Amino acid sequence: MSSGKPKVDTPSLIGKKKDEAILVLGQAGLKLGEVTDEFSSSAEEGVVIGQEPDSGSRVEENSTVDLVVSKGEETVAVPDVVGKTYSEASSALLGAGLRVSKRSEFNDAPKEQVVGQEPAGGSKVSPDTMITLTVSSGPKETSVPVPAVTGFPKDVATNMLRNRGLNVLVQTQPTDNTDPDIVIGQEPLPGEVVAPGSTITILVAEPPLEEDQPPVTSTTTPPEE
Repeated sequence: MSSGKPKVDTPSLIGKKKDEAILVLGQAGLKLGEVTDEFSSSAEEGVVIGQEPDSGSRVEENSTVDLVVSKGEETVAVPDVVGKTYSEASSALLGAGLRVSKRSEFNDAPKEQVVGQEPAGGSKVSPDTMITLTVSSGPKETSVPVPAVTGFPKDVATNMLRNRGLNVLVQTQPTDNTDPDIVIGQEPLPGEVVAPGSTITILVAEPPLEEDQPPVTSTTTPPEE
């Protein structure tokens, strides 16, 4: 006759709720041992995802079985970064184990200030989730100061104005006081404030008229797109 303690088969506990697993252990003549909680992306909170000894193992009656129980999927609380600078917001999100993308829009808020985020602050998300930040580019220009272009060659002056979003009307005037193709006047004057797309007239020097030459000419150049 064997004098050893009776042995029993270890039941399969994986996939069961913790309370159910404890009940099954008792029915099998076994006791609950150490319980370890771990995050799991495949099992909901409270479900057994591991056991030791394994299912089917022959063990002494009244011995213990250790369990690993799911804590559910690991989540991160998204920091609320609206109102921070993009640099501050990005650092906070990266420090929380999240990723960052940036989109810019015109806004009355100071330039580089975060004016929106998705997902919102306080949301629970998985680690490494992408957080999209909407960042202010500052107010959209509603007025443009006219630059001084007198004294510049026509092409340089035209580019200066077009780069500010302005149209250019070129008029020529015969003169022997200035080299040809140099801007000798403009309207509106430098420093005046105009709406984007306004037309700035520049007066460009050309050689003095010979007899029977046509009078002053003008051409209009649109701004850069």
